[in-house]
Amino acid sequence: MTNPDYDFSFDMAGIDRQALLEAAATEIDAQRGHLGEGGKLEETPEGRQTREYKNDQALLPSSPGIYKITDQAFLASNLKAPVRFTELSKRFNFYWISIPIGLMPERHWGFNLIEARVEFNKGEPPESLPKAYQILPNVQFQTLAKSETYMKVRLDENFELAFSTGTIEEQLGAGSGKIDAGVKTIAKAGLGFDAGPFVYHIKRAKIQHNTAGMEWVKWRLDGAEFFEGDNLELIVVAQVPKSTQIVTITAALQACRYFNYLGADWTAAVKQLGKDVLGFFKAGMPLRDDRVWSDVTRGL
Repeated sequence: MTNPDYDFSFDMAGIDRQALLEAAATEIDAQRGHLGEGGKLEETPEGRQTREYKNDQALLPSSPGIYKITDQAFLASNLKAPVRFTELSKRFNFYWISIPIGLMPERHWGFNLIEARVEFNKGEPPESLPKAYQILPNVQFQTLAKSETYMKVRLDENFELAFSTGTIEEQLGAGSGKIDAGVKTIAKAGLGFDAGPFVYHIKRAKIQHNTAGMEWVKWRLDGAEFFEGDNLELIVVAQVPKSTQIVTITAALQACRYFNYLGADWTAAVKQLGKDVLGFFKAGMPLRDDRVWSDVTRGL
């Protein structure tokens, strides 16, 4: 994954998902159903299931969470500012960018594949572009995660993301009650952003992403089931040249399912559809969301 214009596993350009699903449901009803009273075509179970997928939602936020990283971020955690951060901050500003993903899959069928992409200041001169300094979730997180995927994460003395593993009880404290994981735990009242540790959680999945240091990041999370209420959060520590006054983020999200997990009768009905439409269904009925977040560091 070296091309920032590389699209997702299925190209949704020009596809009206709602209209496609309705047309497919109508065709399934015509193939498998029969006419009822008054000559009206009756809805089949497979057609009904197809229509219900119109209610799926996979959404990016209206705006991401943005926190400027300063010396105070480390002092709030009783840490000395890393030497690397001190040196780099002479030429760059650093921002912790949190992107929660909202999922509402229909019919209790979770999404199995999540693809997301962010790009900084698309089309601007190379020397002014922000870079992704650190990325989360990342392959290191996947490697460390065993049976549980709750971990403590912090910015360490090398100004890198560091993880500590263990049981949920060890991470959160015995008797802690409700799990409160996410970037919100690192913005302390009256102190602003601090360097952690905070609890981060994501379902165990195969994680793929490009290397840090690029002006874009693409993630692919595969092999899990992502449901409504899952705490799915993408994080980038952005390195922004001090000469860059405006930071704009172009973001895209796509969520899909495993086609063969959706029931034998339904998949048999869908396989009778035309080749082009069948390609959409075999790709997992992708759901796409695109956003542009302008001037996200204003006032920070």
